[in-house]
Amino acid sequence: LSFCLIFVSLIFSSFCVIDCRLPMKVGPCRAAFPRFFYNPTNQSCSSFVYGGCESNRNNFLTLEECESSCSGVTEHCEAELQVGPCRAAFRRWYYDREAGSCQSFTYGGCKGNKNNYVDEESCMVTCSVNDPSKCSVSGHCLVSPDPGPCRAAFPMFYYNPDSASCQSFIYGGCRGNENRYVCVFSCVLVLSCVGQQLTIIFNRLIGRLIFLMNRIKTNTFLISATLFRKRRFGLSK
Repeated sequence: LSFCLIFVSLIFSSFCVIDCRLPMKVGPCRAAFPRFFYNPTNQSCSSFVYGGCESNRNNFLTLEECESSCSGVTEHCEAELQVGPCRAAFRRWYYDREAGSCQSFTYGGCKGNKNNYVDEESCMVTCSVNDPSKCSVSGHCLVSPDPGPCRAAFPMFYYNPDSASCQSFIYGGCRGNENRYVCVFSCVLVLSCVGQQLTIIFNRLIGRLIFLMNRIKTNTFLISATLFRKRRFGLSK
């Protein structure tokens, strides 16, 4: 259970950081809604006028919501590299905002800052802002949505490669193709760069969990064997 909670926490914290580092997007529509976005350049929330459609997740109704959602973004991804004063030699990763990528460095083992990750994948999923149009998309995601020959009316979502976004369509209930998702979150998570990176992180965490479980089993066996020998030795005396 604790592992699941840690993983869920990692997912949501990663999404929050990514949301706050996306560029401000007015959208093509012509409404005029007052909104707020986080500006990583001056490390504060600023107001803008939202057109009403095709926004991204760096779009908040109030200044308070923006500030509470984006607190800590600077520390995680914008802070300068800090090796720390200690003299250990741990390989770590930090986000280089000028290069726009994660770089390795040798961490001394103490102090430092929050722009410090145990592996490249954790750094990338937290700090990189990706353009979905540049992500590799599998073949079935490039086909047009197929409602099928049946006449039911199920609201579904499909990936539109032209706009690099997930959009709704009506599914008839039979046949169709694999470019069909029950909810927009499923579509985005499967097809976006973020979804691909979270899959990498999840697989890595699963691998570590299995390693730790095997290590615990090995240690338990060794302890049991030692206790057995001690008891047997005690009985023989």
